[in-house]
Amino acid sequence: MGGAERRREPRYTIKQMVAVSYAHEEFIAAHGLDLSSGGISCRTTSPLDVGQEIFLLLGLGKDETMSCGGVVLHVAPEGSGYKAGIQFVNLSAEDRARLDAHLGTLKG
Repeated sequence: MGGAERRREPRYTIKQMVAVSYAHEEFIAAHGLDLSSGGISCRTTSPLDVGQEIFLLLGLGKDETMSCGGVVLHVAPEGSGYKAGIQFVNLSAEDRARLDAHLGTLKG
């Protein structure tokens, strides 16, 4: 693809903690880097596997959180950790609306 932009949705820079879990078991902390209606980019100290299905807990504003499934699309070493791109999967209509409302506050 030669580095061509593949994203369909605009991404918004974020600086927040995200909890990532494998099979709804132990959570690891990740730093959210950017967010869109389709997914999130984050940095973690634990490696993730491309194609791995995960569970996320994500803050949407001051006192609101969203839990959802995701699939790891890409992972690259970065500094002392890893940068991962995660696509949201099976978002309910309610969670999609909440996420879109949160993204609206990030626009600006």
